[in-house]
Amino acid sequence: MSSKGQSGENSTRRFSDKDLKAVETSENAQVHFKDWVVASKGFSENEKAAWKVDSVAAFKDYWEEANSAKEKFDRSHEKGCGLWAKRYQSSADTIQPFLDDFSPIIQIVRDFGAPYGAIAVGTMSLLFAVAGNKNRIEKSLAKTISSIHDRLPGLKLYQNIYNDNAELDIALQSRIVSAYRDFMLFCIAATKYYKSGGSRRWLRALSPSGSLSDKADEVQDHIVQIRYRCEELLNKNVDIIKRSNMGLKAQINELQKGHDYNRLNEVQRFLNLDEFSEEAHRKEWDIHAQAVDADDDLNAEILQQMRGPELASFRASEDHQSWRYSKRSCLLILSGSNDVSILGVHHCWLSPIAAAVVEDFDQQKPRPLYAYYALPQNGKLLHDVVSVILLQLLRQKSGALRDEKRHAELSSELGQLNQRGMNEGDRVLAMERVALRVIDFFDESETLYIVVDRADRCRDFRTADHRKVLIQVFIKMVEAARCKLRVLTVINGHNWRVENHQDELGAKMKDRFILHTKDQEAY
Repeated sequence: MSSKGQSGENSTRRFSDKDLKAVETSENAQVHFKDWVVASKGFSENEKAAWKVDSVAAFKDYWEEANSAKEKFDRSHEKGCGLWAKRYQSSADTIQPFLDDFSPIIQIVRDFGAPYGAIAVGTMSLLFAVAGNKNRIEKSLAKTISSIHDRLPGLKLYQNIYNDNAELDIALQSRIVSAYRDFMLFCIAATKYYKSGGSRRWLRALSPSGSLSDKADEVQDHIVQIRYRCEELLNKNVDIIKRSNMGLKAQINELQKGHDYNRLNEVQRFLNLDEFSEEAHRKEWDIHAQAVDADDDLNAEILQQMRGPELASFRASEDHQSWRYSKRSCLLILSGSNDVSILGVHHCWLSPIAAAVVEDFDQQKPRPLYAYYALPQNGKLLHDVVSVILLQLLRQKSGALRDEKRHAELSSELGQLNQRGMNEGDRVLAMERVALRVIDFFDESETLYIVVDRADRCRDFRTADHRKVLIQVFIKMVEAARCKLRVLTVINGHNWRVENHQDELGAKMKDRFILHTKDQEAY
């Protein structure tokens, strides 16, 4: 369902009377809101200019122009340009992908509900402009937008699926209209919320009904229902496409991607990672790496530092070379204590190695298949670490879930993860079996990397210690993998001397296990 839908076959297609009425009501609410904004003195001319935006491409130009003007203003008032640039990029990274993926819903409304829908991008643009004028999109709004966005992948797929007047297609149509209507209401309410005074905003936040959170939840519910309807339509349309035999392979691939997404979403739910966001996970990693790099105690001039020549020396070492370029799967453990003068420092002097390895992967083209995790100071348990790693790997090869036999085996193991009455040992074994099933999706021709910083923090300081079992799971994954799996993990030797537990780790293939120990020294 593309922008050319007003001609040809689509010219005779219309929403049902009920859905057309809902679109008309939404349009009237937006027009009324626009009139109020234009007449209000509480909005700047730049914010009012948002109503001229009528496409995603036009929004990009408007956003850059508006923020360019803000940058000049901040420069003239001696405000930090560097901070502005960082905040602008952060906001753009949230908004632009969301608009790109939400635009098919708007296009569907414009195609099948003409003349309505033209004002929608302007309504959204005003919200982002108002929120953006607070220097950056507020955390609560960014989280809401990201949560809705996480349920949007593949919306362009819907334009290919929704091509009939059958019962399922009409049901999907109603869901699309509901999502559109409620998100426009959310934009209006959120704009008024951010334009309210401090006390009024506080009072609104306490309101038990009609809150922004409720409106956002309603939008998300509609998006989820759209996905369910599309799943039902998928089989029907794949059959039609196959029978047509008209060279529509690209369209079949798009439909299959939607099917892959649904299976991946199922795995994510079983792993208890419903709220997981790759963007948020990467941000946590970057914050951790930056904190290590900025630790003045750890990086004192009188102490050995894992950077520059020291880092280059490690990369040239036999242990690193054997791990990075081995023809077989391999686990490299880096264990080292900080200098005795800074044993109380939270960070580990070997952690920059993990950060450098991930940075190297980011810069490679094509990027290798890799997953990463930095354990926080308060610790995490085996399930927390391994589940995120496995999800990252599967997201990079979601097509592997099309293997019906392996998918069924993985689903069976996932079903064992959350059974009631399981003790800690049973949970560890269940997680181990899931990990081995996921690694089996990758074949002999592929190379995978896993980077984990601070495995010594894999514990609950009150009840459970999973440091050893985490290493044991990595060893079993390395020994069982058909692909070339290379795992690197950093351990603060002051917290846990893994070398004292080597005989307990259960490594059967000693040549696939490398333990590199190096304590920090003072010059």
